Amino acid sequence: MLIYIVLYSFLLLSICAERENVNILTKKKIIFFFVIVFTLFRGLRWETGTDWNLYYEAFEAANWNNIFSYVHSVAVMEPGYMILNSLIRNLGGNYTIFLLLSNFFILIAYSKFAQTNSKTPIYVFVLIMFSTQFFPVRINLAVAIIMLGLCHFSDRKHLRVIACVILAASIHKSALVFIPAYLLIFFNKIPTMFAVSIALGGFVVAQLGKVQELLLPLSIYVDILGGEDVVTKYEHYFEYNGAEKSGGLFVQGVSSFLNSIIFIITLIPFGKMVNELAQRKEKIDYAFIYNIYFVFVMIGILFASEDMSGLKRLQNYFMFAFPILFSAFIIYGREKYPKIKFVFSKIV
Repeated sequence: MLIYIVLYSFLLLSICAERENVNILTKKKIIFFFVIVFTLFRGLRWETGTDWNLYYEAFEAANWNNIFSYVHSVAVMEPGYMILNSLIRNLGGNYTIFLLLSNFFILIAYSKFAQTNSKTPIYVFVLIMFSTQFFPVRINLAVAIIMLGLCHFSDRKHLRVIACVILAASIHKSALVFIPAYLLIFFNKIPTMFAVSIALGGFVVAQLGKVQELLLPLSIYVDILGGEDVVTKYEHYFEYNGAEKSGGLFVQGVSSFLNSIIFIITLIPFGKMVNELAQRKEKIDYAFIYNIYFVFVMIGILFASEDMSGLKRLQNYFMFAFPILFSAFIIYGREKYPKIKFVFSKIV
């Protein structure tokens, strides 16, 4: 635990370099330094993470003759992920090499995304690092591929984004959920109070426990989780609950409730900020990011209950919205409220 505290403390301290008098090259070097540090830290660990055995066994079994047919007793592995495993394994790499390379790729994707979509890349990179998992499970690799496609997303390179989503879906099928969400880039920003109202409505539905009974009948038609028996797969995700395994049901319930409330509240200041930034004709498409953040919030609210925490992992595909909005809000707050500038300074 101590090593985690030390590393993340240093990472957090790096935001002190996010100042106007620090040139962009220095900021890139700082980010790359932490990419290397966390690549080594994540890649050189052994037998860590709840999915360790699943992925280690998949790597050991990977070969060119089973990339389309390998099925673990716990999960079906997508062809793209098995190709990646087979490639590294047949080139002579062991599982440590696989972990080092996959972690390096993921962290590079985070860094490139932060540097191309924000005026404050260190803020964004640090927030992403605090928002993601350590172990390079399939969904993390899929998210990283999508984030690479979203570099300079304001330039609207739609074909590149769609191609990256399809590639990501070959790693984890659930990546396809990003395609309908990406269509929000063609629409104006969702009105703030409308977003809040919908979020509050979703919160009520979730608290009444109606989400599960609404989704199960539809699950047979929407296979985003993979597997032969789609309904069974959804039921497995509904029943999946890490907190139950660790005896933290009550804590998770309270935490989910508070998180939902906080997310709904943040829609208001973020919405106001995005409206004002749009009038300045900022280069970054904050309206799209706000829409994506709304999707992120709704997933967190609808799947907040203990028996739906598996589906809540779909939030991973939209988690990048919060770091961008929050880092922009810090700068916006300093300019908008100079009399309480110290408050925004203390935030970081």
